Amino acid sequence: QPAPAPATPRPVGPRRPAPRHDDDRKPETERRPAPDRAPKPKPKPKPKPNPLDGKGPTMLVGAKGAAVKKLQRRLEALGFDVGAVDGAFGPKTKEALMRFQRSRGLHADGVVGPKTWKHLDIKVGDNFYYPGRKGCVMRQGKFIHASIARKFDAMVAAAKRDGISLRINEGHRTYAEQTVLWNRFGRNPARVAAPGTSMHESGLAIDFYNSPGAWAWLKRNASKFGLHNYPPEPWHYSTTGN
Repeated sequence: QPAPAPATPRPVGPRRPAPRHDDDRKPETERRPAPDRAPKPKPKPKPKPNPLDGKGPTMLVGAKGAAVKKLQRRLEALGFDVGAVDGAFGPKTKEALMRFQRSRGLHADGVVGPKTWKHLDIKVGDNFYYPGRKGCVMRQGKFIHASIARKFDAMVAAAKRDGISLRINEGHRTYAEQTVLWNRFGRNPARVAAPGTSMHESGLAIDFYNSPGAWAWLKRNASKFGLHNYPPEPWHYSTTGN
């Protein structure tokens, strides 16, 4: 019996990849994690306004004007009787102010300074005056003319940023005060201006204490703020340099 013929070999083609099933996929935990992204910083909350943010120049007995009337109305609203709301800072207003200061734990001196303004919680400008002071307002316990007050404030602030303290020694003088000084120095024009001729009498001149670095700072910077030095006196500045 003849041997069977050999089977014809089947053609071999490229091997097909086995079908991929969902179960063959890598689990989520094995996948490469997405790169971390820094969280956006939360905006800082705006600071709440300070309820005690009153502001105004130093004011005391003798002041008159719209700012005084505003002070009187505020004291009345807070329950402190000033008598007549007439825009004149007299004894009744001072008494009411002192009672208010004591109620807030402040030094009861009857003078409206920065701490008292804050507790009063009102803001006033330089719209007041002192009779006999020719339109002057008070700064650092001294009188200067209202027309130079804002520039003076800016100058003091600029000096403070440079670490310099500017303090007033002398501001406005009345004719009577200038006369006393004139007589004290033997009526010598080389030492003091004659009554009626001093820039101090207009409130447009300021004498400064020689606090550390003050005179040197003033010499470099005062002219930027409208004050000029009288060369023989390193402490004396006025709007004209006289």
